Order: sequence, then structure tokens, then C-alpha cells
Amino acid sequence: MVKALDAAWDARSAESGLEPLGDGNLQLGFDPVEKAMDVWAHEDGYGPLGGRAQQSHLRDVVEKTGYGRLLAEAERNGQWRYDRYVAALYWADGERMIIGSGSCRQD
Repeated sequence: MVKALDAAWDARSAESGLEPLGDGNLQLGFDPVEKAMDVWAHEDGYGPLGGRAQQSHLRDVVEKTGYGRLLAEAERNGQWRYDRYVAALYWADGERMIIGSGSCRQD
């Protein structure tokens, strides 16, 4: 999944002139209580995610790439419980900021 997110960001960067994130900047985890896929990036305030527009692009990449992957896994695996996402930034000073969240449910 991280490779897919990186590839989606790189494609968006090439189209729009955004700065690449760099290897290892995106990380992924799964929260079994919230049934959410957590995606976070580390940012020092001067890198590719320092501005609101770039953060919006990351949220969009996580939403568009993540939704499809989570739904595809749910179709393959009846035990799959993750149908939400959270995108967040971890700043160099230790502060955290959620930049987006959503549900993939098709109720």
C-alpha cells in the first residue's frame, strides 16, 4: 500500500510540479479499534507538505488510492475489517495534525 501511495504522489508531483516526498516519508498502520488505515508523513515545515495545498494533495492521494485498495481487499477477504482512513502529519517538533479522514463504506 505504501508503494501505491508513493507512486500516486509521484504521479501527482510530475503533473503539478509538487516536490517529491522522498523514500520512507510515508508510513502506514492499521487501527483495529477504529477499523482505520492510518497514513502519516513526517514534515519539518519546509518540505513538500509544509503548505495547505500540498496537504490537500496528500489527503486526496490517500483517499483515492486508499479507498480502492481497502475495498478490493474487503472483496477478496471476508474477514477484512478496515473501511476507514486517516491521513496525518507528524511535525519535527512532535506535534501531530490530522489532515483528512473518511469512510469507504458503500451503505
